[in-house]
Amino acid sequence: MELMRVHVPTLTPSSTLRDAVDKMDLYQVSGLPVVDEEGLVVGMVTRTPVIDALLQDISCAAGPVSALMATPITVGETDQAADALRMMVEKDIQMVAVVSGGQMAGTLTRVDILQAMLAADKDQLA
Repeated sequence: MELMRVHVPTLTPSSTLRDAVDKMDLYQVSGLPVVDEEGLVVGMVTRTPVIDALLQDISCAAGPVSALMATPITVGETDQAADALRMMVEKDIQMVAVVSGGQMAGTLTRVDILQAMLAADKDQLA
């Protein structure tokens, strides 16, 4: 999938919530894929559950992200971007992990797809 971001920060199940917040800040993203030792996507950690957890108990910042990670929503490298966008809208998510052979290949966001759609439309007007 040409639109995906391939240089994506990731977490491991043992990464801490502090690690997640630090990477979200550094890379200015609202969520991060969680991958195991083989590079398989095993979860997704997004900003809202992290905020909720830290508001309830700041001491959980040292806890593992595995306690908060959601089941990952993935698409394949050969899937159509429009189908991925529809799925993101239906599931009310902003980002999906793109996998190849089950392993993390990149991520795709709603904005990535919208930018590509607008660029394609602009090219057709020229």
